[in-house]
Amino acid sequence: MPLSVVKDDKEFYAQYRNAIRERSRLPISIHNISHRRRERIQAAIQDLYSAELIKLAHDTLRARGVSEDLLDETGLRSSLDGTSLPAKDRRILEAKIRHLARQTMLPGRRANGGADPEDRDDDTKPPARHAGSGSGTIQQASHTAGQTCICMATGVPGWTENLSGLNPLPAPPTGQNFITVAVVFAGVYGIITDTLELKVEDGVPFGLGPSDMLVGLASKVDWAKEIVSWNLCRGRLASVFQAQASGSPNFMQLERGCNGADTILFNKPEYFGVWDTIANFDFQLFWTVFGGKRLTFTWVTDYARLL
Repeated sequence: MPLSVVKDDKEFYAQYRNAIRERSRLPISIHNISHRRRERIQAAIQDLYSAELIKLAHDTLRARGVSEDLLDETGLRSSLDGTSLPAKDRRILEAKIRHLARQTMLPGRRANGGADPEDRDDDTKPPARHAGSGSGTIQQASHTAGQTCICMATGVPGWTENLSGLNPLPAPPTGQNFITVAVVFAGVYGIITDTLELKVEDGVPFGLGPSDMLVGLASKVDWAKEIVSWNLCRGRLASVFQAQASGSPNFMQLERGCNGADTILFNKPEYFGVWDTIANFDFQLFWTVFGGKRLTFTWVTDYARLL
């Protein structure tokens, strides 16, 4: 939020509370529910999570002697009552949201939870378990097939690439059955670190429906690369990998749903061979844009390895 002048301590702590609310946005995915109900539940979950973070921050300030008169908690959501979820699921989610808020506020905790990646000295293969998977998430509220499924995470690893410029996807040029998309990843200070070529084809000839996707990876660089399918609840699901330059793509099939992929991550070894996620595709538009398609990525350049 922009800097502003405050007139007194009460306004200062009000700004602090508002900053927590603005910076506590969560990735939330909900399946098997209408669009209108989904938006209401997402808003309620977000409001409760922000409220819990504000209360925890206020408790810390109280412990430091800040006056109760300066810590305004009026209007903060205290439950998920009023949503269309069954009472049992509401209570489960409320408990998990409060637990997640406490995890988020732990000092020194990584934004997406978890420990450092494994295989520090070997850049020829990805780690067996990606950092952050299985932690910092809320599992689905209902496990019965056909019931509402809710996942929430403190974040998705890597920088999120906006897909709004591809929504809707343009038609292929005359005489072609695919379109080509330039994927450019920028690191610190906006320096271009990696470029990929993405070939998008209709999935019908490959037996794909709107809730299916094929994702492939080829490479023109001599250093290992990986694309991971990622679920907000479960973390890493599957991956395609290239150890070195190869024009023959390796493919994985993705499915949409409670236990399916919400997005994909782009991984590579960086400093000292430690694997890390450099980017992800915006999960809110991922299936809207690419559902029912075959995606073939070719990793073209890796600037960091050219230095």
